[in-house]
Amino acid sequence: MQRAVQEYLYFPVFYEDDLFYNGKVKKIEGEEILMKFLEKRAGNFRWPRRDQEEKVNIKFIFYGPVQLYGNDKFTKDVDQIIVAYQFYKKNSLAI
Repeated sequence: MQRAVQEYLYFPVFYEDDLFYNGKVKKIEGEEILMKFLEKRAGNFRWPRRDQEEKVNIKFIFYGPVQLYGNDKFTKDVDQIIVAYQFYKKNSLAI
């Protein structure tokens, strides 16, 4: 997955307690990725009123990149992302 991560593309990031968040890669610094996250709203994703940026380790990017569409960002890949999330979670907890 590391080679596929590029700036300005969107990727879901693993969070154990709340499935995943989609974010846009702003900057790559080795293993640390600065992400600008969208918030979840009724099956869609949208930009929050205040920027939600966080550095995450590249190992938590488990799928993608994803293509987002429309003003209220949505992805056609959501079912595939959920399957990939479940697979990632199962395998990461087994380690």
